[in-house]
Amino acid sequence: MSAELKSRYICEHIPRTGGTSLRRFWTEIFPLDQINYYYDGGFFTAAETVSPVLRHPFLAVIKNHLTLTDTGRTLYRLIKRTLPQQTSSNDIKEPWIILQGHEIPPRIIEEHPEALLITVVRHPLERAISQYFFVKGWIAANKIIPQWVLDLDTDSTRPLESFLLDEKTTNFQMRRLIKLKRSDFAFVGVTEVLDRFCQYFDKKSDVKLHRLNTATRPSLKLSDNVVDEFVRKNQDDYSLYHEALKRINAD
Repeated sequence: MSAELKSRYICEHIPRTGGTSLRRFWTEIFPLDQINYYYDGGFFTAAETVSPVLRHPFLAVIKNHLTLTDTGRTLYRLIKRTLPQQTSSNDIKEPWIILQGHEIPPRIIEEHPEALLITVVRHPLERAISQYFFVKGWIAANKIIPQWVLDLDTDSTRPLESFLLDEKTTNFQMRRLIKLKRSDFAFVGVTEVLDRFCQYFDKKSDVKLHRLNTATRPSLKLSDNVVDEFVRKNQDDYSLYHEALKRINAD
């Protein structure tokens, strides 16, 4: 499939799977004003932000202030829970080719049955470790807590092993996709071979995983017991990952 076909796509961005790299990739093949994003409870186009790392340019200022305190974080969490209920397809800038975001409201997806649903998954353990260090680094540097971290309600000071085995982080990728209430994904990419995913849209592209929103992490070695327990608890995510990898390798 080529970008020239002008199909519509809805891309669910699972945190720590290379979504920021995809945001950059879309700008290389689609017009900026036809690329829509859904982050921090609002829609905006690629033409409205100067960086693929930045979130909603207007809500970010409010978010920065609210998440500095416990009271502010509680208020922000309540606001974020109501925003998806107030959004509609009328908020998406027309015409559009791609809509990407964290936890796109299922209602928006239902209103666009013509759009092909796509996403990218990552090796479960690697994604979880990246998430852990991203959370620690983000909070330490910016004092801003991403919404998906607020939803997990995790403690940034907890040990890595505890974070990995927490029930709230178990099968994180599968649970994100189940919330969409649609299982007919046209294509599921894999972070480790993101270039294959991008070639699905543009066969001539030579896209690599851009290091735009990385998490600094030290060298570490998890015990075999922790790894075995993580694998046992995350069977759904591992099945999802291996099935996606199998399909990509079969093409």
